[in-house]
Amino acid sequence: MKAESLTYFRQIPAAARILVRSGERVEPDTVVAKIEALPGRMGKVDAASTLGIHPTDLPTRLIKKVGDHVKTGDTLAARAEFFDRRAVRSPVSGVVSAVSRTLGNVYIREIVDLGELTGPVTIEAAKQLGVVPGELRYAKAEDIREGSLVAKGQVLAAIDRNLPRHKTVRSPLYGRVKEIDLERGTITIVPAFPSPDVKAYIRGRVTAVMPDKGVEVQGRGIRLEGLWGLGGEAFGRLRVICGDLHPGMDLEPGSILAVRGTASHEALMAAAAAGVAGTIMGYMPSETVLSLVGEHANLGITGDEDVPFPIVVMEGFHPCPIREEVFSALAKFEGDTVSIRGVTHIRAGVIRPEVILHSTPGEGAS
Repeated sequence: MKAESLTYFRQIPAAARILVRSGERVEPDTVVAKIEALPGRMGKVDAASTLGIHPTDLPTRLIKKVGDHVKTGDTLAARAEFFDRRAVRSPVSGVVSAVSRTLGNVYIREIVDLGELTGPVTIEAAKQLGVVPGELRYAKAEDIREGSLVAKGQVLAAIDRNLPRHKTVRSPLYGRVKEIDLERGTITIVPAFPSPDVKAYIRGRVTAVMPDKGVEVQGRGIRLEGLWGLGGEAFGRLRVICGDLHPGMDLEPGSILAVRGTASHEALMAAAAAGVAGTIMGYMPSETVLSLVGEHANLGITGDEDVPFPIVVMEGFHPCPIREEVFSALAKFEGDTVSIRGVTHIRAGVIRPEVILHSTPGEGAS
């Protein structure tokens, strides 16, 4: 196996601070950007009408300008003429994003506190709407599908839309739709950015910095594709285990384990207790999978599970050790830093889990 060019784009939301420059060398754990807040819904305030002025006069009445942070109740614009005193106040906390001299509106972008992003949320949408689970197919909003990015408060599903007292289900957080379960009538939302730190993920050099969009990192290494996985990203020093992982093994905190065979639920929990950052294994029996994620988990779309660390399964669910060619490549990199990602999408737009070996064979090997 030969090293190849690797390019990864580390996406960020608009309200993030980039910490690196183009040309800078980075390691997998280098923080390239820090998310300070997440953008929420855009709200509209009919300011000119409230003040009783022509829309073109609105800029002269503004107290807050575009880019200013405001809190709920802050004065956005005001008018005071003799006994006629009027004020326009912000209905939400956020940032003044635009002012229209044509329509006379002030637009406020809500800001989502990162402290609200705690983990996956499953919403009983059909129950809230008072319909049977299967009817959620017709009640959900047209732009809501698995993988969709949603803002806090955005409508996920609704019935009787044309009636004044129609029922709606809204997203409780800024995140991504992980699953729409028509058998149970639920919608599961996961945080779009579960951590405020966006890391480089690979060893290499920053080749592009795009404010409000992200950071591109290029490097060289060997990319190994797994068959299935769990969890997000992790990186650490590689430790190779020729057989199975067992409880009681002496394990290094922060390490990534390459287990040629498999690991039981007990062995994985023991590894987590020892501070292991992730595992690569040959196979994972279905009973171990279910013990980690539960019987109702969607195994076709993974990456946001509440698991102790990311797991990459190289061969499948039946007893089959890691192939000789792959295991030999892993063994050459023992002691070096590797990156893994357990995200798996089996449906349209297939995504497989991966292992990234960052240096050329022989460097950092033991």
